[in-house]
Amino acid sequence: MLEYNVPEEWEEVTDKKLSDLIAKTGEMAYVNDDDVKIYFDHDTEGYLFLIPEVYNGEELMHAYRVARRPNDNQAEVDLSKSDDPMARMGQGFCPPFNPHTYEAADGVLCMQDQEIVMRDGCKIYADIYRPDTDKPVPTIVSWSWFGKRPGDGMSEWQIMGVPPMTVSKCAKFESPDPLYWCYQGYAVANVDVRGAGHSEGNVHMFTHQDREDGYDFVEWVAQQPWSNGKVGMSGNSGVAMHQWGIAATCPPHLACIAPWECTTDLYRESFFEGGVPALSFNKFIAAQVTGPNGVDDQVAMAKMYPDMNAYWNDKRADFRKIKKWLSTSGIVRLPEL
Repeated sequence: MLEYNVPEEWEEVTDKKLSDLIAKTGEMAYVNDDDVKIYFDHDTEGYLFLIPEVYNGEELMHAYRVARRPNDNQAEVDLSKSDDPMARMGQGFCPPFNPHTYEAADGVLCMQDQEIVMRDGCKIYADIYRPDTDKPVPTIVSWSWFGKRPGDGMSEWQIMGVPPMTVSKCAKFESPDPLYWCYQGYAVANVDVRGAGHSEGNVHMFTHQDREDGYDFVEWVAQQPWSNGKVGMSGNSGVAMHQWGIAATCPPHLACIAPWECTTDLYRESFFEGGVPALSFNKFIAAQVTGPNGVDDQVAMAKMYPDMNAYWNDKRADFRKIKKWLSTSGIVRLPEL
């Protein structure tokens, strides 16, 4: 039996019929495994799935929260024929799955819901904006679980104090604006990482799984006919934090990263800075993630494992392995190399 703290606000679900019913809320087929524990969190009024996993040789229980479900209520509507240009672009909260290519703006194409298969067979999806040209171009990748469409998260996240029309409606949250960069000769790939949006699997926040997926995506981009083989990454905050770990895996075609305003060690710089628990913001973040399955619940993990262990250490990038060009600003601190 693996040991972990059980907060008093958690109630274990022991009724087999109830646990089977809860399992149907997602696609997590393994939830009926005898080793899996299900709890109802009275604090957040949501269900948690605790699954045994191994991190760097250490076995522990990993808590996943049931993600918000994608909104497919308009699945039967052909948005491409709408009179509303925003509807034609598929805007709104996690729009229906709709793989197709359309003109996002004059001279800019969008390949919506482009499928990419990871090394383990998991399928993820990206919206790829690129200049309407036969000339191969470099690509800027926005990698995060915020949602690849600007309306995927809460409405107040979309522009946040920036004057109207400063940021186009093609821009992902905290990410490069395709309608700026495509006119500068770049493609922009807005990615729904594993477990986000319509992408398969569970959301893994800043873990080795996320880094492996990032490596695979960079190398996939480099092989596409519209790519010149050079791939960069850019973005702010959560979109920035992923870049450190992916760069440390050394994808051959990753040319540079530009992480802005982010931490490098979640345990020491966010959850337990100075040894003081700070969980409220991260609880809010986990509740915003949309996907078909579960979300790596870092707040639950902080309650279960308040001391540094292999789970928390796995979220730290090995900076000694980063050999790419780097531009950064507003970072808490860089570790000693």
